[in-house]
Amino acid sequence: MLDLKDYSFKKIMKNEGHSAEILEHDDVKHLSEIADDEYIYKLVGVTIHRGTAEHGHYYSLINTKRGKDEVDEAKSEWYQTERDPWKVFDDENVKHFNFNDLRSEAFGGSSSSGYGNDNDLSAYY
Repeated sequence: MLDLKDYSFKKIMKNEGHSAEILEHDDVKHLSEIADDEYIYKLVGVTIHRGTAEHGHYYSLINTKRGKDEVDEAKSEWYQTERDPWKVFDDENVKHFNFNDLRSEAFGGSSSSGYGNDNDLSAYY
């Protein structure tokens, strides 16, 4: 889960000391009316690059509990991404992935691929 409430328009304007008048202006009023829970995102995928800038390999980790199988956002289980089923999509190889291994996989991983273990990632919410 990614909580970006502290970076909402409303919060930033307040932290920067802008007056309430600015928040009521027609051009920005709709931004200040967005509810805080609209700034919470669920992790649904990660793309990892293993290797260097000169060569390497990309593969993806995907949360497969999507669509009709996904829990309603109003339920607390929706935020528990680590409990959802995840899979590794690596070219023709697709297999189960343990979400608890995400940190080590994304920031190190194994070097058995021949690309080294200098990994970078992109996260998708």
